[in-house]
Amino acid sequence: MGAKESSLLSAEQLEDYVELTYLTKWEILLIMEKFLPLEPDEIRKDLHRRIPNRKIMEAFPQLKLLLGQIAPIVMLRKHQIAPIRLGLD
Repeated sequence: MGAKESSLLSAEQLEDYVELTYLTKWEILLIMEKFLPLEPDEIRKDLHRRIPNRKIMEAFPQLKLLLGQIAPIVMLRKHQIAPIRLGLD
């Protein structure tokens, strides 16, 4: 199942996304194909719609695993960072 041309994006919008994100046209269309089923009516009305995290995690359980592995590392690094002194005393 591959990405196909989208009637949601004009050719100009697709080119803009390619330029702004450095993704290929195919990658952008593939992402749209994956996310559109989460909230089809809402996304068709507003391409900038924010999809709730809950729906994303339910649709892509692999993200839950990835975030579960990254979160402890981020928290550890957050506590290891020493405060920066600017020397403006």
